[in-house]
Amino acid sequence: MIEIKSTQEYVISFFKAPVTTLQNHDLDFNGALILLGLLPFSVFLAVWSLLNRLIGTMVATVTSSFGGLGSFLMPNAANVRAEMMSSINWGGLFFSVLLVVATWFALMMFIPVLITKLMKNEEVIYIKELFTQLVAMTLPMTVLFLMATVLGFIGLPLWILTVIVAVITPILLHLFVVGMAWNLGSDKTTYIVLATQVVAMIVVGLLAIHLFTNVGGSMLDGMFW
Repeated sequence: MIEIKSTQEYVISFFKAPVTTLQNHDLDFNGALILLGLLPFSVFLAVWSLLNRLIGTMVATVTSSFGGLGSFLMPNAANVRAEMMSSINWGGLFFSVLLVVATWFALMMFIPVLITKLMKNEEVIYIKELFTQLVAMTLPMTVLFLMATVLGFIGLPLWILTVIVAVITPILLHLFVVGMAWNLGSDKTTYIVLATQVVAMIVVGLLAIHLFTNVGGSMLDGMFW
């Protein structure tokens, strides 16, 4: 109970003053594990919301095409939508999302460590402290993906905008965390973060493409079979 209360207090403090909280407060390790575990769930829910919106849009587009003749091609639109949703392997999708999130977090944590080692930086880095700071950095991301889940039912542009903000926010906070951990100055810190983001974008992008390719194939199977 004490750990839960401490984690709650940290989260409240973080959203009130994120930079000050990162500087002056420590997040409990067990609490950090719990908070990090919420991130893949929020991403999965956002992906589910997106697929639900895309499938609905796809079915509506087909049924309203050719001056309404599309309804003859897809007379049972509601059933088709349900078939497409049920054809997706949601368990496999969740573990794929978990892999993407875990890979992204590991890259955000260890690429700066590797780069500073190559630079022969003498700064002592405590991995546990770095881990908890990076977990705190993901808090806005978790909340924004949950918001995207809800906004996906309102409109796709709102979903996209929220996800863009969710992706950009931890990059900005990453600059602060790396700068605070290694004290290398703004120039070197910026280059380290940029290098980290380039590698993360390539690796995570490839994983995401593979993920959505598989999901797209499942959706088409549900649509035509």
